[in-house]
Amino acid sequence: MSIAVQQNDEKPPHDIDREKLHPKVKEAVKIEAKSADQKVVVVVVDENTPLLPPSPKKNLKRADHDEEEEEEEDRNKFVTCIVSLFLIVTLFFSATLYQTPKGFSSSSIQVHSFSVELFKVSVLNSQVTALWNISFFLTNPYSIVRVTYQVLDAEVFYRDEFLGGALIRPFVQQPKETEFLSVAVIVSPAVVSNQIARAIDAERSQTRAVNFNVKIHAKIRVEWGGWRWIFASAPRTFEIWFNCEKLRVQFSSNTTAGSILPGETAECGYDSEYR
Repeated sequence: MSIAVQQNDEKPPHDIDREKLHPKVKEAVKIEAKSADQKVVVVVVDENTPLLPPSPKKNLKRADHDEEEEEEEDRNKFVTCIVSLFLIVTLFFSATLYQTPKGFSSSSIQVHSFSVELFKVSVLNSQVTALWNISFFLTNPYSIVRVTYQVLDAEVFYRDEFLGGALIRPFVQQPKETEFLSVAVIVSPAVVSNQIARAIDAERSQTRAVNFNVKIHAKIRVEWGGWRWIFASAPRTFEIWFNCEKLRVQFSSNTTAGSILPGETAECGYDSEYR
């Protein structure tokens, strides 16, 4: 604190106009004394209190600085929000696409035809000879994901006994695309258990038909459009199976050829495994 004392024998040119003083200066004036010979004014002033109002230029600069800080903070928040959203989307699609191929189901495959030629069963030697022709439709269930079939094969079974299989050419399937595939499974001859040979021969003799099972196995890779690099470190290969059971092949009397009846549908189960 400081005390200012003004002593003047002459009459001051004018009295202090308190209305023009800074509000804080008004509050600072504590004592005012007058006498006939001199005028003494004692003013108590807080050294930390400015006597003059702040400069308008300084106020403008401070306001501009505060505004710039707010804009910078808003930009940082926006960038943080975009980065967080990007990471969330990346993790979501990574989990969706590479933990399980949920898009595939039993409706992804439809058996078009199934027939057999040169079909012979030897109970004595426990052997089966045949040429199976299988054709089916395979659909990519994803709307924005491309599927690469790295390995694709078809296998024929009687009950749980493996009779024969064949590979199908690898191919790439675009989103929602349906591919028509056909494969010939040649068995010449296949050794089976004597129990299976007897069962096939008995079923054919009694009903003139034999039920076979077909399994379609594929090793696939899913690719998310042009953003594959995002998931480069994530697993992306799966194995899927379609199990089409009880494909009833009708045989004519004393013939070695047969096929499923036109319009007959086959129910195919579906299973998958992550690799």
